Amino acid sequence: MRRLIWVLAGLAVLWGGYWLAGFALIQRAADGVLGEQIAQGTLAPGATAQAGGFPLDFALAMQGLRLAEPDGSGVWEAKSLDLSLPAWAPWSAEANLTGPLNYSDPLQQLTLAGTGLEAGIAASPQPSLPLASLHLEGAELRLDSSLGWKLAAGLVQLRAERDPDDDTAYTLTGLVTGLTPDPGFATRLAAQSTLPPVLGDITLRAELGLTDALDRSALFRAPGVSRIGLQALTASWGTVTAEASGEVTAESSGLAEGRIMIRISNWRDLLPALRAGGAITDEFAPTAERMLAALAASSGDPAVLELPLTFDEGFMSLGPFPLGPAPLLR
Repeated sequence: MRRLIWVLAGLAVLWGGYWLAGFALIQRAADGVLGEQIAQGTLAPGATAQAGGFPLDFALAMQGLRLAEPDGSGVWEAKSLDLSLPAWAPWSAEANLTGPLNYSDPLQQLTLAGTGLEAGIAASPQPSLPLASLHLEGAELRLDSSLGWKLAAGLVQLRAERDPDDDTAYTLTGLVTGLTPDPGFATRLAAQSTLPPVLGDITLRAELGLTDALDRSALFRAPGVSRIGLQALTASWGTVTAEASGEVTAESSGLAEGRIMIRISNWRDLLPALRAGGAITDEFAPTAERMLAALAASSGDPAVLELPLTFDEGFMSLGPFPLGPAPLLR
């Protein structure tokens, strides 16, 4: 028994020394990064970071964060951000946001608030620390704009998992529940439509391909997107259901190329919402309905509208409607 006590005491001393060494390293690194960013002008003076978490975690509590975009176009503000790394697996981290997150630019100020605002990152225990998984989550979310509009959601989840056979490929899954449009829009919608004020679930399943591995070298040279495989994006809103699937790749110059097929059931019930949102005017609505009805006729079911979102030769279009230049993926 005495020998066991000495063994346990020795392990406790070793663990304490390991934790203290990690604590000192994290505190020095945090102070160095904050000081460097303050000196460069991207972080406002007054930000602080305090390490802790003994005995199971390496924790870092940051207060008073106010970061500016390099070109001065936008400012991010967070009251408190807490990071936690398991002491036995410091290549993984959890981040929790306390209080609202503010973003402001010359056009407007946005405020995001909610409960359980968190992000998690897990890297593989390799020297290059390739990203193994990432998740973002928040509940009872509210997004307010200084321009007067608001959005709310009951739950938002997004997760990325690396392909075990390919360091540059990730599987994406997402879920949004209880998405509630702006109250002003909801009032106009109620006067014109029978659609409910809250949308149904929105789900995502997709594959993402990158040009390089997403590891610690990405801090100096971020990889581009080589492929987006949209397996299923689904959404429902009352009687209206929408689905999208397809694939887009980066062609030689980096522009998006490919096609995503969009399928909308009971599309006529969506027209009042488009009018309430100002996407189409009351005067143009009959013309828009006739045009969409002609397109729906080709699907074999007049209640189903199928439109391809096409990226071709540097341009994108939705069915016969041109949308402009294709996005640059890499």
